[in-house]
Amino acid sequence: ALIPTVIVVDWQSFLNVSTIGSSELRGAVGATALLTSLILVTNLINPVAAAVQRNSYTAVAIFIHAAIFLVLAVLILVTGWGSVLTFLVLRGTLNVVVNLGFTIWFYSQRREIKPYVTTDLRGSRGLISLGFGFFIVQIAMLVLFSTDQFLIVKLLGPEQVPQYDVVYKLFSLFVTVHLMVAGPLWSAYTEAYQKQEFNWVRRTIRGQHKFLFLLAVASVALVPVARPIIAVWTGDTVEPASGLAGLMCLFVVLTMWNNTFGAFLNGIGHLRPQIVAATIGAFLNIPLSIFFVSTLSFGISGIVLATILSIALQSVILPWAVFRILRQRHEPQRIGSQDWA
Repeated sequence: ALIPTVIVVDWQSFLNVSTIGSSELRGAVGATALLTSLILVTNLINPVAAAVQRNSYTAVAIFIHAAIFLVLAVLILVTGWGSVLTFLVLRGTLNVVVNLGFTIWFYSQRREIKPYVTTDLRGSRGLISLGFGFFIVQIAMLVLFSTDQFLIVKLLGPEQVPQYDVVYKLFSLFVTVHLMVAGPLWSAYTEAYQKQEFNWVRRTIRGQHKFLFLLAVASVALVPVARPIIAVWTGDTVEPASGLAGLMCLFVVLTMWNNTFGAFLNGIGHLRPQIVAATIGAFLNIPLSIFFVSTLSFGISGIVLATILSIALQSVILPWAVFRILRQRHEPQRIGSQDWA
């Protein structure tokens, strides 16, 4: 279905792009779709690393990918080979290759958890159910967070993408720092929940709130100086729209808030709240973006505002679910049960 769609659709008209040739744009769309599918599969090693409290490995893999991409991107620009298709293929292929290399290296170090093929499915029903739940959440979040640039190109034109991308990369540093601390807690929450150590869970979540507060303050402090930093960073080639930095600040704070509670819910296999909230958000993001940009003329800020509103439901549902579980102090359920369904 992918190949006929890429060939038949007039992507210049569909994406509202005239500065990129039809064949190059078609190749870029096809490569993006294929590489995104491969990245989704090869990224499966990340939750495995998190489960054994090795999130630092994932951070190293991300750093390696960024470093190699930066070097190759500079070489491409210097040699004059740069194009939309070249950069998309380079970035996606590097992501897949680094993930595969990380996967091979990781399982060579942890042979006791190396996957293997078996026909014995006894006791696997719960794990399959839980895995399917994580898959739904991952797809919903992929749709939610990967459509913004597409919507910018479609509604505002490709020339608006750099300012979004630069501001997002600047503020997403806080999310990366937060995940380095919150990520390893996933498996710790699993063990604490099984042992009914609810007081430890409460103390840990309170500690996470204090850490989140510090990051939120730093993020807010970055807003008034974001433009000068971006001017130095990009050499005055990118000028963010007014209010974009403030909205991006709110977006990353909500994201860190959601991740704080999501780590606990993931750890105990209670996925229903995330499935509901993420799925609703994925369906809301596109129509809200169109409404804010086309009807209210909010420009690129409307895209970010739509994403903020789309994840806002998670910001209410996830903490409610966590506090409800801790308040009940019920007997621990088997991890991998139908709790998410």
